[in-house]
Amino acid sequence: MWGLVVRRQWRLALAYLLAASVMVSTTRFDGGVAFLWISTAILIAALLRTPARQWWEPLIVCGGCSFIVTGMLGLGWAAALPLALANVLEASLAAWLFRRLADPKESMQSLGWFFRFVLAVGIVAPLAAAVLAALSMLALQLPASNTLLNFYVGHALGNLTFTPLALLVTGRRAWRQTKATVTAQW
Repeated sequence: MWGLVVRRQWRLALAYLLAASVMVSTTRFDGGVAFLWISTAILIAALLRTPARQWWEPLIVCGGCSFIVTGMLGLGWAAALPLALANVLEASLAAWLFRRLADPKESMQSLGWFFRFVLAVGIVAPLAAAVLAALSMLALQLPASNTLLNFYVGHALGNLTFTPLALLVTGRRAWRQTKATVTAQW
């Protein structure tokens, strides 16, 4: 079953794994959590493009990738599971809340959309995940002094910056428009 899920979600897994590896390798200034995190933005975009009843596949695949990257490159295996859970919780909460707040007909075209996006993806979800990450670090007796702030800022910044980009890249409408433009030019 795991192999089937990975086969269906391999592009998402690869994007998440690469983004997580780069962020953990380059933005861990104080030995704690990464200070910039774009992997959750990739997962949020995938969830927003997936019916909620099928979310389990992207969540399992990206949770597994998060676990592997944290264990191998990040804070170690003890922190891998709690941080993977925080990451998938954040993406799930952001996508769920944004779907509840946003008008489906309104896509990146209004100030109202922007404010609802910032609330769900840039404030509520990363803050909830940051609290979970900080509590996990305290429970594991790992460096927790800057976890809450670094996790929140890094995830909020990553989500706000990269989720719209990931939505544009993964959107079928964006692909069709690009294809039509290229075809018209030839």
